[in-house]
Amino acid sequence: MKTTWEILEKSTGKLTVEIEGEQWETAQENAFNKIAKNVEVPGFRKGKAPKEMVRARISEQDLLMEAINHNLSDFYKEALDEHGVEPVTQPELSMESLTPQEVKVVFTVVVKPEVTLGDYDSVKVDLEEVEVSEEEITGELENLQNQFATMVVKEDGKVAMDDTVVIDFEGFDKEGVAFEGGKGTNFDLKIGSNTFIPGFEEKLIGLSVGDKKDLEITFPEDYQAEDLAGQPVVFKVEVHEIKTEVLPELNDDFAKDVDREGVETLEDLKENIRESLLHAKEHDAYHTAENAFMEAIVATGEVEIPEEMINEEADQLLQDFKQRIQQQGLTYDMYKQMLNQTDEDVLEQVKPDAVKRLEMRLVLEAIADKEEVTVSDEEITAEYENLAQQYGIDTKQIEAMAPRDAIAYDVRIKKVYDFLIERHHENVGSHSKFEEAHSHE
Repeated sequence: MKTTWEILEKSTGKLTVEIEGEQWETAQENAFNKIAKNVEVPGFRKGKAPKEMVRARISEQDLLMEAINHNLSDFYKEALDEHGVEPVTQPELSMESLTPQEVKVVFTVVVKPEVTLGDYDSVKVDLEEVEVSEEEITGELENLQNQFATMVVKEDGKVAMDDTVVIDFEGFDKEGVAFEGGKGTNFDLKIGSNTFIPGFEEKLIGLSVGDKKDLEITFPEDYQAEDLAGQPVVFKVEVHEIKTEVLPELNDDFAKDVDREGVETLEDLKENIRESLLHAKEHDAYHTAENAFMEAIVATGEVEIPEEMINEEADQLLQDFKQRIQQQGLTYDMYKQMLNQTDEDVLEQVKPDAVKRLEMRLVLEAIADKEEVTVSDEEITAEYENLAQQYGIDTKQIEAMAPRDAIAYDVRIKKVYDFLIERHHENVGSHSKFEEAHSHE
């Protein structure tokens, strides 16, 4: 077998494979033997007829196609190994010659692009200084008050904004006919929640228990029910009950009711809130700095990614997206219809993210090579165990689902990522602040 490898442009190369002589003759002979088992010759059982009679019933083209189809993947793999070529997508195939004497195949192969690393050691990103304001503490206290609020019936009052009313209602179109979905009994409605169409809740303000009122409302032009969109209607409403929220007083008793560890007084609660908010802000600041740091690392390198790799990565992102929206109770077709988009539109939207993911991965791979980051068998085994624990299944199931080389790759990328963060932690703010934020992970 003769092979040649020629790199072209944008990480695309031409791998030429020529098979002739004894190797190609053997391939054809094996193909003949395989086809011959199913050839019927009158007067003979299958596979028992003389070779010459069987050969006469097999066309040269069928024989050659069987020979190449049966051996093509082996020829391709052997040629890849010979030249150390690592394809990143399926190759395109061109058959330049296919005769009894020889076969010549040209594979157009996309390979992993070369990465030119920059001075990633010099990258510096500051860790943002964070603090908690009194306004934020007050806001959190108000949230807690709302969580512990109680509903009290208004005996003699009138409906006001933020009250909850218990009502009966029924809607009628301009012809006076009740329309579908427009009726409710003992319905709890919070005024200002925008649960109903615009104007409905506002027109209840000022009513008292026992009041009945006809609400003249016009449905929005973009209402989902086409027969009601933009149409004037009348809702007949009766108020049965009015309830209002009563917030607990901010004092030491309230602080104890919140039931947080170490909190006995209102001042304790305020300090607890301050610490919680500060921790959350430090966590966000750390991740913001970490992401900015890694993006800056990637920006120091240069890589020209083949379009085929981008398309394949974009397609993977699309598949992930489809799974996520299914978990939210939507189908992908429903999503496209809502946004009036095609498959091509969605793919174009995810392509920038595909490029960013590929750039990050390729640069990290190149740094791992330069820094000689390796992965041990023990680390791979530990990762299998971590995944098994994460998904709540047996380790052997994970091993069957995820190839060992894929796990090794993921572990290596994680190691170089952590290596860069640890080695350059002094560049992400001060050393102590970085270590403190990192310790919360």
